[in-house]
Amino acid sequence: MKKILCIIMVMIFSVTGLAACGNQTRDNSDSNQTKKIKAAFLGWRFGDKGFNELAVSGVKRADQDFENLEITAIDITTDPKNFVPSLLEACDSGYDIIALAAFEFGEILDEYAPQYPNITFILLDGECSYDTVDLPNVYSATFQSNESAFLAGMTAAYITNKTSLEGINPEKVIGFVGGQDNVPSIFNFYIGYVEGATYYDPEIKVTHAYVNSFDDSAKAKELGLTQYNAMNADIVFHASGAAGLGVFEGAYEVGKYAIGCNTDQTQLFEGRREKDRIVTSTMIGVDQGLYNAFKAYIEGNLETGKQHTLGISQDIGGLADNDIFRTYVDEDFIAVLNETKEKIKKGEIVVTSAFNVSTDFVREMETRVKP
Repeated sequence: MKKILCIIMVMIFSVTGLAACGNQTRDNSDSNQTKKIKAAFLGWRFGDKGFNELAVSGVKRADQDFENLEITAIDITTDPKNFVPSLLEACDSGYDIIALAAFEFGEILDEYAPQYPNITFILLDGECSYDTVDLPNVYSATFQSNESAFLAGMTAAYITNKTSLEGINPEKVIGFVGGQDNVPSIFNFYIGYVEGATYYDPEIKVTHAYVNSFDDSAKAKELGLTQYNAMNADIVFHASGAAGLGVFEGAYEVGKYAIGCNTDQTQLFEGRREKDRIVTSTMIGVDQGLYNAFKAYIEGNLETGKQHTLGISQDIGGLADNDIFRTYVDEDFIAVLNETKEKIKKGEIVVTSAFNVSTDFVREMETRVKP
């Protein structure tokens, strides 16, 4: 019988009465292949048509494919005061695994994961402090979204050079709209995008703006329109969650182009004309990342206790390749993209990670490539 993933909405505003159990020991005697495993996925914005919805799809697939795995998805909302109490509530509810896909939980797990040694924690899109904290029960990974963004930057550079295309002006300007400033996971998209664009054409200029929200589509549309109209950007790449839908609307209104994020976002506009303005989308692979982590746990080979990266070298990420993409790019350019992916896999091209550089590095880049 097919299992149905249970999704729970919770609102917790106090840690009163939640006690952490610090005297547990890990028991590896039972086989994860046969015993019943109870898991929770804590997240938010489950219907954002992007990163978080994709995460839920990976959780659903794991819940369906592994008969001995029972996962409950818990919407803890985006209110920071819910984060710790929601985690502790889950910790005290008998789960074997607690999975999260949010960078905000890195420092939280540093503090609380050691108090629950019998629980395995899976954190995607975040980092833990393994050098300073003993975390043998934590698996954490950041996505090499910079690698997929590198390919997006190359594509944007290709499009802005294609002056025969309707709406393309003579200026070599492309744009970026991020969900939040000074956040490594968003900077990772920006850095890869700029490096990919300038790798393809060193003369490319990149304008940027931050919504400081992952929900405000009206603000994202306004920022996108400013880049299209006032800064001569031909194409804008967004990394701003559901807010980025406004960028697509703006692109359609002014006859320009856009690149989506995290999933093939042409699917959001089926039957609508905005769809034709979305050249491609970066595919971060959060769904596959979560699925693989659950699978590894069940098979007994989840590598906890250290930080991981998930990217093109692990066959996670890339660009959405659909009919619309193929109408805008030729076979020669696709060959260049494929060659570039192989170079990234082999380490011949190393895309800078925002997790390894300072904010000053990003600010200098913003200044260097601005129109």
